[in-house]
Amino acid sequence: MRFWWWLLLLPTVAMAKPDQWPRRYNAGVTAYRTNDFAQAATAFENATAAQDRTLEQRALYNLGNTDYRLGQAQPQQAQQLWQRAIKSYESALALDPNDPDAKFNHEFVKKKLEELKKQQQQQQQQNQNQKNQQDQKQKQQDNHQQQQSQGKQSEQQQQQQKQDQQEPNKQPAQQSQEQQQQDKRQQDQQRNQQDQPDKPSRAEQPPQENGSQPQDMDKMQATEMLDNLREDERNWNFFPEMQMKDLKDSGPPAKDW
Repeated sequence: MRFWWWLLLLPTVAMAKPDQWPRRYNAGVTAYRTNDFAQAATAFENATAAQDRTLEQRALYNLGNTDYRLGQAQPQQAQQLWQRAIKSYESALALDPNDPDAKFNHEFVKKKLEELKKQQQQQQQQNQNQKNQQDQKQKQQDNHQQQQSQGKQSEQQQQQQKQDQQEPNKQPAQQSQEQQQQDKRQQDQQRNQQDQPDKPSRAEQPPQENGSQPQDMDKMQATEMLDNLREDERNWNFFPEMQMKDLKDSGPPAKDW
């Protein structure tokens, strides 16, 4: 990556004067001290092209420091920036293996990077655990709802079966009740018949010898009685007209004076 920057800077490097490299390096130091780490990174990156090995080594070292500060200011890009800082320290140590500051900062940033990766892994694991817990909770809720739904269906089926079992028993129960009512009516009729005197009903009266009913017999008797009365009247000795006639024929009564 750095070699690619060098290729872009080759025309500038070739045209740059030797006194411009310290000036660029110093510009990076000034920006770094004012916490303008983005401007400092650009200045130190340009200063690494210096032909002075000492200036180049110091520019690489400070470039590592700048990338570390940028990683602190930008947590989302910290891993990438700190990896680049470690490479800058390694390049500085390649030029000067005895630089104690480069060694210390290299180990310090490397440890920070490992801690960051570990934290990220823990965070990812925690997120995954939370997701698993949520999925498990959702699954339990779904299972609970499914069990409730199955329980309701089973309860409805049991109620339906109970109703189906009770339905055939309704008709015999109704028949038994009707039979009891019919038996009670028969008993009442028998009790009423026992309370009445022994009198044959109209349908139970035997027919007369001539085959007529009692009512017809009464009419005949009445007619016969009337005929007998008339016959008796004929035999009576009381005829006024005949007596009056007899009196007229006998003439005037005799005077008794």
